Amino acid sequence: MRTLLACLFTLSLVGCGVESSTSVSKPPVETTPVVFNAAGAPTVDIEIPGMDCGGCCGAYFAEIEGVKECQFDAATKVATLAIDEESFDEAAVMTKLQEDYADAKLAAASE
Repeated sequence: MRTLLACLFTLSLVGCGVESSTSVSKPPVETTPVVFNAAGAPTVDIEIPGMDCGGCCGAYFAEIEGVKECQFDAATKVATLAIDEESFDEAAVMTKLQEDYADAKLAAASE
């Protein structure tokens, strides 16, 4: 019994020396980079100290009229919103944001 255990232990350390022929070759995966605001819409930057991630940002702004896309920098806590100028109501968005994130404030707006 000890000899069998010693053999199994030794094999587990060094392997059996036979190459595996069961490896499956997978075709390369094509990826498409995601580009924020590829259409070049105007943007609004909002500092949201209480927000933690881009997923939160996307979920929060998904239903707000006039917001086309959202990008969030977790390090700086800044959400950049690509907006539709005709339907985006900055005052209404800031009022709602400050109800949920009291420290939220408008950082800058750019074209």
